[in-house]
Amino acid sequence: MNVTLRQLQVFLAVAATRNFSRTGSQIGLTQPAVSRSITELEAQLGLQLLNRTTREVELTDCWRRSKFDPPCRLNFDPGLGAGIG
Repeated sequence: MNVTLRQLQVFLAVAATRNFSRTGSQIGLTQPAVSRSITELEAQLGLQLLNRTTREVELTDCWRRSKFDPPCRLNFDPGLGAGIG
């Protein structure tokens, strides 16, 4: 698993804006690049972080509930990057 800091930054920006295009504008990426980053992050973590429709983006229940309880808890090791705990 190769979760990058950039992927996590993109996810946090999308979680804040609830909009891929707006996130892209804020962090200097295109909307497709934001979408690709989130899709890759979800695949690497093995869980869905966002529910998407053509009109809205929402955090999944997995992310919202209990602040990182398993299986949604993320462990960060500055020397190794990020992984699932």
